[in-house]
Amino acid sequence: MQLIVETSDHYKNGATPKSPMSRNFKTNKKVFFIVTILSGFTVLTAFTTSNLKNSTKTEISIKSDFCDGWEDGYCEGWKDVKGQYAICPITPICPIPEIGQDTYKGGYNRGFKAGSRAAQK
Repeated sequence: MQLIVETSDHYKNGATPKSPMSRNFKTNKKVFFIVTILSGFTVLTAFTTSNLKNSTKTEISIKSDFCDGWEDGYCEGWKDVKGQYAICPITPICPIPEIGQDTYKGGYNRGFKAGSRAAQK
């Protein structure tokens, strides 16, 4: 038993049946993959955190003490007018503290006055 296969002259010279486009496509696919990986790495490393965290924490902690006092004082001022068992309303946003009054006690005193005035209305 003998099998006879006819081939064209093109394939006798050692050419493969793959088209030249498929080889370029694979090369382009590899290049595209490498470029994508490098671009992603570049974007991820381009953004760094700044050193402003320490200064921001200090500023927030000073304001927090005042605002905590403001909230507590507002509620107590409201209860002073409405009664001991009154439910405190939602506290307004704390104001900017005056110079020298940026402590918890300063916020409490200012909040107490504002809560008392709001309860009398």
